[in-house]
Amino acid sequence: TDTKELNGTVFAPEEFAVWQTGVCQAIPKPGEAHANTEFLITSLREMYTETRSWVIAGQVVTASLYKRGGRPFYSEDVESEVLTFARAQISRWCPDRTFVLDVATTPTGPRIIECGCLSAAGLYAADTQKIVAGIETLLAPGAL
Repeated sequence: TDTKELNGTVFAPEEFAVWQTGVCQAIPKPGEAHANTEFLITSLREMYTETRSWVIAGQVVTASLYKRGGRPFYSEDVESEVLTFARAQISRWCPDRTFVLDVATTPTGPRIIECGCLSAAGLYAADTQKIVAGIETLLAPGAL
């Protein structure tokens, strides 16, 4: 289940300490971070672009650039390097029949920055007809 208990963010150390204390002392509520919520914490990385790929039945059906230079920028013109990387990662690990995979281009090459549920993902400049067609194919009789 993708509860989106925390959107990716950057904390100063003192801000993180305050946030962490609040989370650990809070009474757990559905959809909110709590003391037992697992998080991935990493050092800050430079990202040139951020691209979302919509994956259905192990295939990228559409993709959209959604950030360039740290600013929103929606385009269906996605770098081939990003798509090649996304497809390679999907061939290694496919967590569900439908999901989205966000990839950033960085000084050291493409990197996965998020993997989430398709149903709650922003669409940006995706070809929504391809998403619908992919889901319809997946749900067709005999497809499961």
